Amino acid sequence: MLDQKLFQNLEEELLRPETRSSRERTDALLADDFVEFGASGRVYDKALMLAALAEEQANPPPIEREITDFTVRSLAGDLVPVTYRVTRRRKDTPGEARFLRSSIWRHEAVGWRMTLHQGTPLPGDNVSRDQFRRTVIVGNGGSGKSWLAQRLAKILGVEAVDLDMIHWEPGCDTARRDQNAAGAMVREAAAADAWVIEGVYGCLAQEALCR
Repeated sequence: MLDQKLFQNLEEELLRPETRSSRERTDALLADDFVEFGASGRVYDKALMLAALAEEQANPPPIEREITDFTVRSLAGDLVPVTYRVTRRRKDTPGEARFLRSSIWRHEAVGWRMTLHQGTPLPGDNVSRDQFRRTVIVGNGGSGKSWLAQRLAKILGVEAVDLDMIHWEPGCDTARRDQNAAGAMVREAAAADAWVIEGVYGCLAQEALCR
């Protein structure tokens, strides 16, 4: 008989900040062929996931997560799929987001390790506008704030901040430094649950917001 509590404990451990900040522990829990299809739509292998967690812990967001509706099924002798819901709440603002999660755990010589994970955001949740205190718009090489971004910022009742600081000049070190600086600013905004609307760095925010 499958031990549901064992697998729920493993999933909960991977959500804890102390685990996510420990490369040694996450390396032990994730299989070498690990793949995640993130809620943002991005696909992670093990190396990308370890790097993403290290970046997250450099500026940890004030977020707590709760697991509910946990189920375990039997797939094969050494493979166990689990499904559950995660509710994510910020500690400093009201509102929450919910996700469907599924994982496949495989028993190896060192113990149970996660080999596959998928997250799907649930639509229709009530999220407070307090979570969207500012909207960051990243311009595309001088395009500045677009009409659409301004309109969305007005609807959400948030500030539109222009980070149009990227100059596309192939081989230019200054351009590369500006690009890196813009990317860092977007990551910081995403960690604070700001929205990034439009622009070449939107994907960075999407994966951070949905992670």
